[in-house]
Amino acid sequence: MDVLTKNAFQRIIEIAHPHVKSILDRMCDRAKNLMKSKEPRELGSWKRAVTSSDGCWLIRGFHSQCCSFVIVDFVSGGILFYGHLCMRGSNNICDSELWQGTSKSAEGHLAHKLFAKAKEEGMHCEVNWQDQDSSSGKSFRSVFPDGQLSRVMLCGGHVGRSHGNNLKEYKSKKVLDKGFIDQHKKKYPQVATVKCVCEGKSHSKKCGCMTDEFLAASKRNHFSALKQSLRSSAEYARRMHVLGKHHSKDIHKWKEDGEDQECGFHPILVCSCGTCGKKASGGSNDKEGEASGGSNDKEGEANGCADSESNSDSRKGGSLSNNGKGCRRKGGISRNNASKHQIQDDNEGESESNDDSDNSDENSSSSSGDCSIESDAESGTDDSDDEDGDEKLKCPGKPYSTRNILTCPLHGLLYEIECDRVGAKAKEVVHEEMGKGHSNLPESKFSVLTKFRAKSTNLHQVYYEFSTNCGLCQSNMTFMINKEGSNYHWMRELLEEMAMPIPDGIEKMWKEENERRMNRLCKQKMKEAKAARANRKKMRAQESKKRYDKPSLLC
Repeated sequence: MDVLTKNAFQRIIEIAHPHVKSILDRMCDRAKNLMKSKEPRELGSWKRAVTSSDGCWLIRGFHSQCCSFVIVDFVSGGILFYGHLCMRGSNNICDSELWQGTSKSAEGHLAHKLFAKAKEEGMHCEVNWQDQDSSSGKSFRSVFPDGQLSRVMLCGGHVGRSHGNNLKEYKSKKVLDKGFIDQHKKKYPQVATVKCVCEGKSHSKKCGCMTDEFLAASKRNHFSALKQSLRSSAEYARRMHVLGKHHSKDIHKWKEDGEDQECGFHPILVCSCGTCGKKASGGSNDKEGEASGGSNDKEGEANGCADSESNSDSRKGGSLSNNGKGCRRKGGISRNNASKHQIQDDNEGESESNDDSDNSDENSSSSSGDCSIESDAESGTDDSDDEDGDEKLKCPGKPYSTRNILTCPLHGLLYEIECDRVGAKAKEVVHEEMGKGHSNLPESKFSVLTKFRAKSTNLHQVYYEFSTNCGLCQSNMTFMINKEGSNYHWMRELLEEMAMPIPDGIEKMWKEENERRMNRLCKQKMKEAKAARANRKKMRAQESKKRYDKPSLLC
């Protein structure tokens, strides 16, 4: 662009901008028509829409002057509605006026505007999966006020990350402030008198307070509780309560209302000889990730959407058959065979990103496979609590014991309070037909945008909208390839609309690129790829901890 004068560059943008917008609008219409073609009573249809929405800014911080918001079809992954707000611009050739509000209020404003537009077009949104941003949630509720007919569901990964952040804050507490005590003393009377065993002294290795190892196990425990609860919000709330009140204190059998109770998600007896290979008398999973039933990427899955706005570290893999369409995941079932009422997200584990590649369309959420919906068959295979399938112990066995036990009264109570807080949101986290969900779809769209616009500068409105629309077109390629075939590319439409020649050989390159994309995305859904991503997350966390613990050389 340096070879062009300012006027020539502006003229190119003026010519290309409406064409790119027209292509993106047609993509949105394609996704809408797909929803309208379904039976009105079917979950995911136009009258029972399941969406996912989120907003992003050009740069981080309250001073960002450009914001975008998208609503995505949760079933197909196609963009339904999009909008932009910008505070700068002198060439008024865009459809929208310059934004006069703050960057913090921009997301809520766009959410209200786009959901209102969806309602005007006749769409009834039954479920909207999003992060825990309150402004967009309030905007959704202002358009669809009936909470029984239109529900805001929370991404399981974001809930887990919030859970971990709260525990990290509690880890450093040795005394409680008055505000915290007043807030919780009605339900937990002991909060007014409880004391930390390390009050007035430093923590020791076996003091029984929260440790880094305990925090890591707690994240895994939350994800396991969420995954194994399937489509039961009551079971999810029960598991979280049991984790906080009993399991963390190494209590696995107790009496409640005169009846014997157990944790239910791990065996009561475990092998004591080391040769039995399986645990007996109870569920198939212990919550510390020690028993069978979970995948090998627990560490990564525990982080949920912690890296949802960063680039994936997935490496390129070899090709798979069928170009990624209808492929079978190892140990699972194909999307085509999923239950009619069980929405199996096409983008589970689907990363359009590859940090080892310079392709602009290979940028996406690294957590796509960490907090996605599992089908009944797959979840039943990995995480069922059916004790009939457990082999009997060949040795006398020994009682199950929690690995990281909280013996500190203060930290034990804080963990119980936090688990109950998370469990209270169970109906917002676990859907009765879909189970757990995520907000990876809009986040994966945004991560592509970094290849199309410079984040180091505040751009004017016209160029911001143009470059962002180009990025959204590219981010929607997976949806369009699934619907239009591997020969499709939005760049062909742009060149044809602008009456420009199509270079020789470019169509073959587009097709090969699309096939590589679908093969790669299919491979990234495999358990081996998920385990590799989880291992990289674990290594990054360990490296970060080493850097944090390393003493500074500065005075």
